[in-house]
Amino acid sequence: MRRQRRRRFDDDEDDELPRRRPRRPRFDDDDDDDFGARKRRHRRVDDDDDDPLEEMMERYRARRRPSHHDEEDDEDIDRFWRHRAAAEDMDIIDMPGRKDAREHEIDMRMRRIEKRRKRRSDMDILNAMPMPHHSLSSMDDWRVSGASIFGKEHLILHPGVAGRTGFVWNKLPVKTTKCSIVVNFQMAGAADVTKVPKDQGFGIWYLAEDVASTFNESLPVHAESWEAGMQAQGMTLLGSKAKFNGFGVVFTTAARDGSRKPQVGFIKGDGSSEVSLDSDVSASCNKIDFRNTEHPAQVKIQVKDSQIDVRVRKSVRSAWQPCFKATIRAPLGGYIGITGWTGTPGPELKADAVSIPKLEMMNFDESRHGEDIFDLDHKGDDMFSKMQSELEAATSLLGEDLHTEDQGQQATHLGSLEHMLQTYIDMEKTAEQRMSRQIDGLTKRLSKLNVECRNLKQEVHVFVAKGKEGPAGGVHELRKQLIGLRRVLTKDSEHHRHKMDKVHSQVGEIESRYGKSQPVLGFGALDRQTDELARTISSRARNNFVAMFGMFACALVLGIQMYRRMSYYEKKHFI
Repeated sequence: MRRQRRRRFDDDEDDELPRRRPRRPRFDDDDDDDFGARKRRHRRVDDDDDDPLEEMMERYRARRRPSHHDEEDDEDIDRFWRHRAAAEDMDIIDMPGRKDAREHEIDMRMRRIEKRRKRRSDMDILNAMPMPHHSLSSMDDWRVSGASIFGKEHLILHPGVAGRTGFVWNKLPVKTTKCSIVVNFQMAGAADVTKVPKDQGFGIWYLAEDVASTFNESLPVHAESWEAGMQAQGMTLLGSKAKFNGFGVVFTTAARDGSRKPQVGFIKGDGSSEVSLDSDVSASCNKIDFRNTEHPAQVKIQVKDSQIDVRVRKSVRSAWQPCFKATIRAPLGGYIGITGWTGTPGPELKADAVSIPKLEMMNFDESRHGEDIFDLDHKGDDMFSKMQSELEAATSLLGEDLHTEDQGQQATHLGSLEHMLQTYIDMEKTAEQRMSRQIDGLTKRLSKLNVECRNLKQEVHVFVAKGKEGPAGGVHELRKQLIGLRRVLTKDSEHHRHKMDKVHSQVGEIESRYGKSQPVLGFGALDRQTDELARTISSRARNNFVAMFGMFACALVLGIQMYRRMSYYEKKHFI
């Protein structure tokens, strides 16, 4: 359809716009011709009816197909419609041909807006730099406490039990004010939102304070309850500090008007006073129900200097829904964290369980690193900043009318930039060589660990496995023989003791019968032999007992050494 040329008119101007086709003839209500339906469709709307402009806007939104990159605001559409309505003061419903052209023009305009927004979004994604140390790719970068625990495929912020606190804070500062964080989360619980605690919820925070370092875990551990220990440290705002400098995006199940429905809110603080969810939530929205979703819901927090844009959606395939925008000067070098509180326990109340399968953070500032990379110093950042300033100076000179002195300055800047590039390349080459040596060392250590693990596996198989063949069978037979030897020694000791008691009783009878004054020939030698036999038997029994005790002690020491070795490998390599 050919685009029609736009004309502007003042409000007090009575001229009509040129029409694309002649006005259709009007018909009375009593006519019974074929144009009755067309007449009813194109008749002019009375002044008491709804606004035709709003009617068409709603009809246009209803028939539009959703797009995966549909992130435009309704303000753009409204602004365009109002502009066209002011420029062309006419009844669009009264002109069907003009109305079709207008709808087509609006459709083309919105497609161009979508393409432009998608192009800008794609360019931002291409220029963005990932921040792996602020994502859930490594557990060492996070301080985890409370009811939170890292699972195999996701982070469990807290279980579905009331009175529990989730606590996850990053240990590294964020060194950029142009970034975005995307969090996938699932909040599962009772189907009826009134069956969950009213004060439950969780929040995503960006604070100037290093909470991971200042948090004292021993206080809630030794307190009468975990909640009391958290309150002693001022962490009464969904498991986070109520007095803070920064901002947070909170997810609750109670709106500000008292109704029970899922809500996303924005809260900020300047560090001077405590804030609360009841009175200090500056912006909120409840466009989507993020509870009990089939797939993980998503929230995207876009930070650009002092502008913060929050969007949510039910799944990865659905379109982003604009939630709210806020203005706050985010402190540079802040820390991100996620905390949660399952609410106060109550009868017939069951809290929601919150899990976070994925968390990604991107840096959109090309002039600086968004985070510290490994243990490198700040020489690379300083060199990068100098290169950026020299490049901007050379670019500014290229855009001006070049004179002789400008050419000299440009040559100076380019020479300095070339020198810094060479220095930076040398630094990176040294870092790559050091990294290569570290990787070689790790490879050797892993090979050695592999050999030690194989040997340990064989040793454990020898001492733990059961069977009648091989080393395990030999160990099993040795154990049986030791037990049998102990039984034999115990039985022989009892037999010898019984014989000695019998001999002593017989000697006593002989002495009582013949008396001590009439010694019998040979009884003195018998007494000496009996005493010597008793000492021999006693000594042998003592030696047997010592030998048995020594064997058991050796077995115990060997078991302790095996346990310590296995614990060492487990802590070092598998935890």
